Amino acid sequence: FCGVERVVATTTVFPENSKKLKENLEPWEQKVFLPFGVRQVIEKKIQEKDVDISLFDEAIKHVEQVLRNDPYVRFLQSPQYLNLLAKLKN
Repeated sequence: FCGVERVVATTTVFPENSKKLKENLEPWEQKVFLPFGVRQVIEKKIQEKDVDISLFDEAIKHVEQVLRNDPYVRFLQSPQYLNLLAKLKN
């Protein structure tokens, strides 16, 4: 579910806020892969106008998990990086 789709989904449900939402979210537009099931549930809730504060909870959990497993995080914990930091501190 990318930023643009989220804007479209949100503005469909709350059209009175559409211009402000687009202005606020467009600079942060990033594409994120979501599992099919998570995306399908979100799309169904939007179509049925069953939208509440928890609409994106599963998507957020997925993104948090991806970030926890991100290669950058592993790199920061790698012996090579830690050795480099130790050398720079001396």
